[in-house]
Amino acid sequence: MKNMASDPELAVVIGGFVNALGLVRALGAMNRRIVVISNRSYDIANYSRYVHEYRRIDDLERCPERLLSLLEENAPQWHGGMVFPTNDEAIAALHAYREKLSSRYRLNIPPPEAIPYILEKIPMLNAAEETGIPLPKCYGLADETGAFESALRFPVVVKPVNASEFSLRFDRKLFLIRDKKELEDCTRLLSASGTKGQVFDLVPGPDSAIYIYCVYLDRKGVPLAECTVQKLRQ
Repeated sequence: MKNMASDPELAVVIGGFVNALGLVRALGAMNRRIVVISNRSYDIANYSRYVHEYRRIDDLERCPERLLSLLEENAPQWHGGMVFPTNDEAIAALHAYREKLSSRYRLNIPPPEAIPYILEKIPMLNAAEETGIPLPKCYGLADETGAFESALRFPVVVKPVNASEFSLRFDRKLFLIRDKKELEDCTRLLSASGTKGQVFDLVPGPDSAIYIYCVYLDRKGVPLAECTVQKLRQ
């Protein structure tokens, strides 16, 4: 097999779910050499015919140093490769070890000042409000004080402050809350696990009413490519 260190077009894709699979297919069509580092049991990108090497690391959310160790161990073969994170935990790990890795790899991650707006929902929501983007009403953190309960109209949803941590603990993206009892149970569950969630109005409608706007910005913030996606099933 050709030594990857001699290939300046090496791509190291971290994560292996649908975002990673789309990236692998796009890079493969450009004849790039691809390494996939998977961190979930249900990852699928590593099965693509375009993948040249595959590695697996577990508990990336709790043990980001495992990614550092893997990248340092393989730096002689992968030196100079472009590293693409495809999930929140990969972004967080690369950000944590940005200085150690940037001398050996090209890290395709946002600048440090942008990281909180990507990984933490409260700064993200504040930024959206400041720009005038319409949002479902947020009642605040789901805690046991219940200060906002009188203003609620059920059903509501409880969404995570940190999505990857929430998903790891509860194997879901949110809780659907139908009444006061379910809200009390949810707040106790969050409190016991040390996880934070926020209470939002539920936006009614089918999954097909969900649209996603995707855009790639250059370093100056100019859109280079964009698309709008309609979901058929959540």
